[in-house]
Amino acid sequence: MKRIALLLIAMLTLGFAAQAQSTFSKGTTTANLGLGIGGTLFNDTYSVLLPPLSLGIDHSVVSGLFDGNGSIGVGGYLGAEVYRYKGYSGSVWSQTLIGPRGSLHYQFVDRLDTYFSLMLGLNILSWNFNAKVANGAIKDKDTSAGFGWGAHFGTRYYLSDRWAIMGEFGYGLTYLTLGATYRF
Repeated sequence: MKRIALLLIAMLTLGFAAQAQSTFSKGTTTANLGLGIGGTLFNDTYSVLLPPLSLGIDHSVVSGLFDGNGSIGVGGYLGAEVYRYKGYSGSVWSQTLIGPRGSLHYQFVDRLDTYFSLMLGLNILSWNFNAKVANGAIKDKDTSAGFGWGAHFGTRYYLSDRWAIMGEFGYGLTYLTLGATYRF
């Protein structure tokens, strides 16, 4: 246990000492494309038609914070998922989450961008419900919209100057999102 603690302290110390080129400095724009795991709305009584997919844009407006390793980004988020209710073959439900998103970034080590993001926006839920019953059929189709939000801890590891692999853990459309980032 002591060895693991010493290793973590050494890694953090080296990370702070190595003032590497910033992964998210002022004027930088990134685009994330992610695949979600563990949806927050639907459970195992639904089957996936379109897995949770998301697109996020993040633009750095301030950098040089927190000893030169921190930055603030603003952008947007769009995520969608489509499911079929297993109980009735003709029942399709979808959820779309869209809105502006802000992020606080901190670079601990070279090529690793870590951040916390908060998204406040619109959650759109649509359904098309068809069920056959003894006396005919029940049909219902509607869309509702309400307040939607998401909060994530994320990380991007840059494989090149432009491309990174990314992961986000938190709450929103999904609990975990994995994908790729392109830096402009």
